Amino acid sequence: MKKVVKFVFGLLMIVVIFMKATKVNAEDLKSDNIRFSIDNYDEDEVDIIYYNQGNKRICDIKDKESGKLIETASLEPDFLKMFIQRKMPKEGMLWVGPHTFRESRSFGRTTVQISIPVELYNEGSFRQINYIGNPYLGITNSITTTKIESSSCSAWGKNNRLPATTMFYAYYGTLVAEVSGSASTGISAELLGSGFSFSHTIGTTKYYRRPINDSGTFNLYQTSAIVR
Repeated sequence: MKKVVKFVFGLLMIVVIFMKATKVNAEDLKSDNIRFSIDNYDEDEVDIIYYNQGNKRICDIKDKESGKLIETASLEPDFLKMFIQRKMPKEGMLWVGPHTFRESRSFGRTTVQISIPVELYNEGSFRQINYIGNPYLGITNSITTTKIESSSCSAWGKNNRLPATTMFYAYYGTLVAEVSGSASTGISAELLGSGFSFSHTIGTTKYYRRPINDSGTFNLYQTSAIVR
């Protein structure tokens, strides 16, 4: 058991050291042209903000009027998987090997996230998606016990082919929140204000439901100055 723990710790140390060693030039990130397109938004009503956090490429979508964060998409290298597969990218080759694409959307204080493993390839100005794994849909934040019922999520390359330079994704399902206890009034009001509807009561527990349905596009090349 100690040997296994030591091996895992050593593996993580090597990955952490690699991550620290692969400093990426800010100008390279600034001009990488990667774009996330999120459907169901009017570009006149939202601000689309791109920035970098370490080796992670992030896109925030905010309501122009309130400044409230509506949705976040990101692409992050999976260094542990790269190490295991012996596919560590060479210095300066940012978008190579296993990565994880994530898109999060919040409904009040309930956040739903789709995670998609992808394999990217890059050489000079050329780049492509070689592999798209099975997506996972989950809840990353909630104000009460919440689950997703009758859900489905999928991701595919352009024209259902790989390699590709564009990935499409979509998901749907129903959020089901349970509310009970002395704080139920405030939580119920917040859920109703976030698009949930009262469903039924079992004992002292109230159930609220909200359908979710989202889709978007991940592009390895910039398609326009503003995407939606």
